[in-house]
Amino acid sequence: MLTSTYCKSSIAVLSLAGLVACGGGATSTGTQQTYAGFADVSATTPSPITGHIIATNEDTGQDTVAVQSGTLAHDTGVLSVAHTGYSFVTPSGGFTATGVMSDGQGATAQVVPGFANGYDYVLVYNGEYQAGGSPYDTLGVIGIPTQASDMPTGQTAIYVGTAALVAQTQNGLTQTYSNGTTTLTVDYGQGTAVLTLDGFQVTDPTGTVITGTFDTVVSNDITINGANMSSGTLVFSANGATVNVTGANATNAVSGSFYGLDGTIPDEAGGVILATGDTGHVSGVFVAD
Repeated sequence: MLTSTYCKSSIAVLSLAGLVACGGGATSTGTQQTYAGFADVSATTPSPITGHIIATNEDTGQDTVAVQSGTLAHDTGVLSVAHTGYSFVTPSGGFTATGVMSDGQGATAQVVPGFANGYDYVLVYNGEYQAGGSPYDTLGVIGIPTQASDMPTGQTAIYVGTAALVAQTQNGLTQTYSNGTTTLTVDYGQGTAVLTLDGFQVTDPTGTVITGTFDTVVSNDITINGANMSSGTLVFSANGATVNVTGANATNAVSGSFYGLDGTIPDEAGGVILATGDTGHVSGVFVAD
């Protein structure tokens, strides 16, 4: 778990970014279970759920990268997820037609437009809840994870998708990075992966398109553990030259998972990134299939 403090507006800004998704499979069968997608309301067996979020305390400005776990009952729409210090359980009915889910006690989750139509096993969402007397905003991914018994042991794969980030740079500017490209190159035999995020459209708080402080983000030492992946390295660059976006005392995190199954490899992947330092902050989300 990684925590940091930053401007409270970042999650709200990122949740409005325009994002385009890729396609995926509908239902697939692994050695241990059949993978039912979010849209498969006929499935009667609940699916395990894994999520990766950035939760922001609106009172303190502190954000935390957390891993969620739980279950989804496809036929009733009941979703139960939890991470340290908080649990979210919905009544039956699932997401509304506008992609909103509520626990009936003030906590909500909203599917980010652009992702829900393309992916079967992972969704990007933002939400809000109360814990310990403080309000929290969240942004992250949630989905039906690939079971450990179905994870490949000697194959390679390249996943391509989309990404969005928000950066608060050393000069105090807030920059929104939308419609980016995710490339996740995976070596299942070595249990490693390289994540590259680039191709963004960058805008300032007025919506004006600008040249961003960086154009590419790379994490080249991701470790795969079961269906989860993580790293403590993020390198930012502009036109091939490394850029220090966050200042001194930088702390970085990549947290994600593989989801569903497509033949003998996971069908989709997704996660969050967080980079913080004394004078800058970058947070965001990525998905790929």
